[in-house]
Amino acid sequence: MKHAIVFGGTGMLAGATKWLIDNADHISVIGRNKHRLEQLYPDHDNVDLRLVTLDYKDNEALSHFLRQTIQTYGPIDLIVSWIHSVAPDAIPIIFDELTHQKRPWLFFHIKGSSDDLSF
Repeated sequence: MKHAIVFGGTGMLAGATKWLIDNADHISVIGRNKHRLEQLYPDHDNVDLRLVTLDYKDNEALSHFLRQTIQTYGPIDLIVSWIHSVAPDAIPIIFDELTHQKRPWLFFHIKGSSDDLSF
């Protein structure tokens, strides 16, 4: 996998993000809190990891980030997101921007968590 993006990589997705750091050529981790990003990934200068402070509720900033990231690092192969319902336009914006790519991509949207997964 060449290019991955994680929205919400400082919270519940921290473990998945750390796995992607070891398995993707380039990864962008999006968070709203710069301090938490830097605290969780202090060695980010040693890998092809970009920490991005971004509020995904800002539609224009989200679109700009995606276009710039694709232009700079190439097509996105994987997006893992923990995007809350307070940003109803975020996922459609992501899909719209990624449909311009020539190659396929994967999108995983995490909607919740539970320590009790019994059925």
